[in-house]
Amino acid sequence: MHTLFLTLLRMSMTASLVILIVLVLRVFLRRMPKVFSYVLWAAVLFRLFCPVAPESPVSLIPSRDISMEQNRQLESGPSQTATNNTPASQLAPDSSGDAILPEKGRSEDTGMLLVIMEIVWLSGCIVLLLYGLLSLLRLRRQLAEAVPVSEDRRVMKGDHIQSPFVIGVFRPQIFMPSHLSPQEREYILLHEHTHIRHGDHIFRTLAWLALVLHWFNPLVWLAFYLAGKDMEMCCDETVLGRLGQNIRADYAASLLRISAGKRLPSGPLAFGNGELQSRITNVLQYKKVAPWLLVPTMALVLAAGTALITNRTWKTAETLPTPDLNRNGIGEELRVTQLDGEGLRLEILENGETLFEEEGYFAHTGWNALFLCTLDGRDYLLRYEPVMNQGNAAYSYELFTLENGQETTVQSDMISFDIHIGSPIHSGFAPEEIASFMETLNGLLSQSIPLINTDKNLLKTFEEEGKLMDNLWWLDHWESKFVRDPSKSLLENLRNFQAAMEQAQP
Repeated sequence: MHTLFLTLLRMSMTASLVILIVLVLRVFLRRMPKVFSYVLWAAVLFRLFCPVAPESPVSLIPSRDISMEQNRQLESGPSQTATNNTPASQLAPDSSGDAILPEKGRSEDTGMLLVIMEIVWLSGCIVLLLYGLLSLLRLRRQLAEAVPVSEDRRVMKGDHIQSPFVIGVFRPQIFMPSHLSPQEREYILLHEHTHIRHGDHIFRTLAWLALVLHWFNPLVWLAFYLAGKDMEMCCDETVLGRLGQNIRADYAASLLRISAGKRLPSGPLAFGNGELQSRITNVLQYKKVAPWLLVPTMALVLAAGTALITNRTWKTAETLPTPDLNRNGIGEELRVTQLDGEGLRLEILENGETLFEEEGYFAHTGWNALFLCTLDGRDYLLRYEPVMNQGNAAYSYELFTLENGQETTVQSDMISFDIHIGSPIHSGFAPEEIASFMETLNGLLSQSIPLINTDKNLLKTFEEEGKLMDNLWWLDHWESKFVRDPSKSLLENLRNFQAAMEQAQP
C-alpha cells in the first residue's frame, strides 16, 4: 500500500508540472482552433494514470541532478537501514539500546503519517466514487420518461430535459429537449455527434477517474474544468466549420436559449453545455485560421505532446570517459537513466548493443553502488556493498571487467564484524582488519567515478567528505559513549571505539 500511494504522489507531482506547462501553452494557442489545446490535456491524462513513461531527449520534464534526487528520495523514505538488502525492521538495535540511529523516531512518525495520509486519500476516493455513482443512478431515473427520436435509441428527447448532453461510455446516448426548433436540433445533433466521434465520452470518463485518484491535487481539478471547457469549444468550432461562419449569431443565440432552462443534475459522467459565456464569446469570435498557420501549429502541438508524455533520458556519456571494459579496444557508451523516480539504471553499450545492465533503487531494499574505476590506464567496474544488519556488518567490494561480455573479477574482498562490542553474542571486531579493508577500498574509490549510487549512507558520507570516501558512518552515532576524533586516523578511531564500547559494558 505504501508503494502504491507513494507512486501515486509521484505521478501527481509529475502531472502537476505537465498541467502547468499545458496552461502556458494554452496562452500561446488562445487564437488557434481549440482542438490544439484540447489534445494537450491527453498528455495530462497519461501522466495521471501511467507510472512509467517512454524516454525522449526532447522531454519537457526537466532533468534533475541525480545526486540531489537520490538524497531527496531517500530522506523522504521511512528506512533507517545501512544495508543493501535488509528490511528496516531488522536494523533495530539490541535491548541495550546501542547504535540507535537518530532517524528511528522520525521514521516511525513518518510511517504513521503515511498511514494517515493513505486513509484520508482512500476515503476521498470512495466518497467521490459514491457521488459519481449516485449522480448517475439519479440521472438515469430522471431520464426514464425520455423517448427515442429514432429507432436505434441513440438520440432521446424529453419535455423535462432543458439542456442537451451525452451520457454513456460503451453505448453513448444523446439526450435533448423536446421543444427545439429544427434549426436548433440540427446544431445540437451535430455538436453532440461530434462529441461521440471525438471519443469525448471516453475521455470524460477517464478524466473523472483520474480526478477520483488525484482528488487532493487542486491542479487536477483545474485541469478537469479546463479540459471540459476546451472540449465543448472544440465541438462548437467543428459545427461552425461544417455549417459556415454565417451561422455564428444564430448558433450563439441557440446556446443562450437552451441554457436558460433549469438543467438536470447530470453529474460528472454526463456532459453538455459547459461554461456558457466563454463558449458564446468563442463562437462569435470564430473565424477560420489560415492554412499556412495550421501546419506549424500542428507540428508544435505534436512536438509538445511528445515532450510531455516522455521522460528525459539522463546520460553521463557526455561527462564520463568512454571506457574499454571489454578489453577489445572498442569504447563503450555509459548510460544512466532515471527509473521514473524509483531508482537508477546503468547500461553499458558497445556498438549499440547492451553489454552490461544493473539497477539501484531508492527504496532501501534495492540500494546499490557502482563505480567506474581506472587503474594504470585500465578501466574496471567497482561494486561496493556495505551491509549492516542489527550491528552485524558484512562489507564487500568487487573489482571486475566485462571481458567477452562477462563479469570477470580481478580483485575482491569482504570483512565481517560486530559493532556491539562487549555483548554476550559479540562475534568479533578487529580494528586493524577493518582499517586495512577500508584503506584498500578508499584507494579504489579515489580512482573512481560514480555511475549509480542509491545507498543513503554512502551518498551522505560522500557529500560530507567532498569526495568518494567511506569513513564508516556508524562511528558517528554513539554520542553518549564515543565521539570520533577527526585529527586521528581511522585505525586509531576504531581502536578508541573498541575501548569505549568495552568500558561502557557493565
